[in-house]
This record gives sequence, C-alpha cells and structure tokens, in this order.
Amino acid sequence: MIKKLLLILAAIIVGFIIFVAMRPGKMMVERSIEINASPQKIYGYVNDQIKWEEWSPWNKLDSRAEKFFGGAKEGVGSYYKWSGNEAVGAGTSTIVENKENDFVKFRLDFEKPMKGTYFSEFKFVQKEIGAQVTWIMYGKKDFFSKLAGLFVNCDAMVGSDFEKGLKNLKEVVERN
Repeated sequence: MIKKLLLILAAIIVGFIIFVAMRPGKMMVERSIEINASPQKIYGYVNDQIKWEEWSPWNKLDSRAEKFFGGAKEGVGSYYKWSGNEAVGAGTSTIVENKENDFVKFRLDFEKPMKGTYFSEFKFVQKEIGAQVTWIMYGKKDFFSKLAGLFVNCDAMVGSDFEKGLKNLKEVVERN
C-alpha cells in the first residue's frame, strides 16, 4: 500500500515537473504611449539613466535605495546599479545599443528578488503630432521562472510598472 502511494506521489511530482518544463520559455512585456514631443527630446530622457530619476516608476517605491551610475555619462556603456527593498530588488541596467532618436536597448541583470538576465528596449516612432514610445522587456525563462509564472502574472505586474513609468515620462517630457 505504501509503495503504491509513493509511486502515485512520484508520478504526480514527475508530471508536475514536466508540466512546468513545457511552459513557454520566453517572457515579453510591452506597453506604449503617445507623447506630445519629438523622438529626439524623449530619447534624451531614456538614453541618460541619471534622467530616469525624474520619471522611473520604481523611484517612489524605495526612497532609500542605494544607487550608483557608472561608465559613459549616457548611451552605450553607461550603467546603473541599484539595491533596495523587496519592491525594487537589486541589479544592474546597462545600455548595450542605441540609435539616436530611434531606440535604446538595455541589458538587465537582476540579483534580487530573483536572479535573471533580460533585455529592455524603448522605441520611438515619429507621429503627426509627437511620438509613440514603446517599452518592451523580454528574455528567456529558466525552470524557476516558469514555476514562478504559475503564481505571478509577470505581464500584469511589470506591465503596470511600465504604464506608470510611461505616464511619468510623458508628464516630465511635456512639462519641460
């Protein structure tokens, strides 16, 4: 009887592991907003990570977070390290590629609450009046990220932060 129960339990565990392993291996979050400003003006607020202090959705979550800016002042090679409470975690954001007034691409190396590497991009498209700004984050999901995805909706969680950030960016750019 105990053997049978252990075999059933083992089958359930193996089945669950297979179920998690078969989940999608990629993550992507994308949000957009229209801003009444030129792509050139908006680009300046994204390509300079120090200017993120003015509009980042995470700044208000931990006013005592430790921050360090290094590398180039702006653009490729500039980086930003942070370490804060559970809401902001810890990691490094490095600009790895950009094209003036077109896009900025970041490598995000998270240390807390979960280790992982993702990429984030801002794309700027000229409109008749102003520009459309799209913020995207994407990357591969390991087994533990797939498992966490059963309990946490990354698109909803990160997407709401992106929406706040884009709204803040719009307010800052249009005000200045």
